[in-house]
This record gives sequence, C-alpha cells and structure tokens, in this order.
Amino acid sequence: MKICLALFGVTRSLSHTKDSIIGNVINPISAFSDFELVGHFYENSFDQYVDEVEDHELLPFDDIKIQEADNPENLEDYQEIKGFGDSWDNDFKSMRNLFLQLNSLKAVHDFPQVRNSDICIFLRPDLRFHTSFGRVIPALTALNKGEALIPFWQH
Repeated sequence: MKICLALFGVTRSLSHTKDSIIGNVINPISAFSDFELVGHFYENSFDQYVDEVEDHELLPFDDIKIQEADNPENLEDYQEIKGFGDSWDNDFKSMRNLFLQLNSLKAVHDFPQVRNSDICIFLRPDLRFHTSFGRVIPALTALNKGEALIPFWQH
C-alpha cells in the first residue's frame, strides 16, 4: 500500500510544528507502510530560511515545490468574494491567505506521488498534531475509493 503525505499552504511555524509532525504523523505511518512526503509552499512564508526547507533540514521531503505567491487580487473570483465584505476585518489578509492555501492544495494535488498513492493525507504544516496517526491507520485502510476521512474537529 502506497501512502503519500502532502503538506501545503503557508508554513509560518514549521520549526515549531515539525516535531509533532514527525512524532505523531510520519513515524506511525512509516512503521505501517512505505510513504512519500511531498510539499508545496510559498517563498517568504517560512519562519526559517527557505534554504533549510529546500535542503530538507526540517522534514524529510521526497519532493517539494517552493514558488512565489501569486497575488489573488488579480483573480476574478477573489474580487467577486471581496464584494461581500471583509469577514475577518483585517484588510482582507485572511481571505488572501485562504486563496493562497487553496491554490497550494491544488498544486500539491497535482504531484505524481499524490496521484499514484493508494492513500493520500493532506496536512497543513502550521498545525501541531497532538495525537498519533497510528490510531487512524485502520480507518484509512478501510476506506473505499473516493471516500475521505476528516478530523472530528473539522465539521
């Protein structure tokens, strides 16, 4: 069984979350199955130097793409949604981050490792994982094609 871990979005604090990702996600999954770790991120979104991420010093990436962030202001959808107002009242910064995150999710979804895996786990790298993924591996392997498993707090 091939498992792919796909990290995406704005990293913000990878140096603070990497231990929980390694201990609670990578280690339990690697004990169960071979896996590949891929990531799509934006330049200047790291709390460490980009070179450290590219050199895989923070996490053992098999494939990583770091690109300049496109400006969502140029997108028609962004402008249309902007017309509904700034829900977060922060000069549309949160909405901009959401557009970047969704674009990053789309980009990492196009990695061949994601497409060729039996199971793909999409993770945000700025979250700290407090419990082991070892507990959910049986549920992941029991999924049928086209099904998804979503954390209980993600309703």
